[in-house]
Amino acid sequence: MNNTYNNKIVGYDSQTGAPIYETNNTINAEYQQVNNTFTTTIDNTNNLKEQTNYSSLSKRFLAFLLDGLFVCIIDAVIFMIVTILTLLFSMITGSSSHGISMLIGMLGIFVIPFIYYPLQEASKYHATLGKRIVNIIVMNEDGSYLTKGQAFSRTLIKHLLSELLIVSVVIILASEKKQSLHDLILKQIVVNK
Repeated sequence: MNNTYNNKIVGYDSQTGAPIYETNNTINAEYQQVNNTFTTTIDNTNNLKEQTNYSSLSKRFLAFLLDGLFVCIIDAVIFMIVTILTLLFSMITGSSSHGISMLIGMLGIFVIPFIYYPLQEASKYHATLGKRIVNIIVMNEDGSYLTKGQAFSRTLIKHLLSELLIVSVVIILASEKKQSLHDLILKQIVVNK
């Protein structure tokens, strides 16, 4: 097998989702999915590191903004529905329950991200809507995709560390694998699709 690579992904295996890289006049699937992990067809794992196309800060930031917008839209729609139902309930019963509407709306701000991010990052797309738009995916450093538990942990750690956003940006710029603080803690990477 020819071990010279151009680092160009030409597609993805339809069965496993594994990247297919272009080689000198030959296209080879680099990985086989086995028990939710990837085994490489190359013996030397350093070749894997050389070929990984890590996502840039600008792509990650754009995905972050898009996902924030989508979460806000979802939360706004839920808040409007709850408000309308609360008003209808108030009109029917003659009682005021605006506080419940506000409470549910506020809870949505905290709950929606913990549904939105993990379900999508652990899905067959391995990315949120924002990440899919900019063609990046999340995976573990070993090449395996995130489980639901790992995706939930990613969301939790990311939100706990949100006050350290500037530190994460500096770490992304300085790290070899373009990892943020939560990526380093969880041993995960964000790569171009």
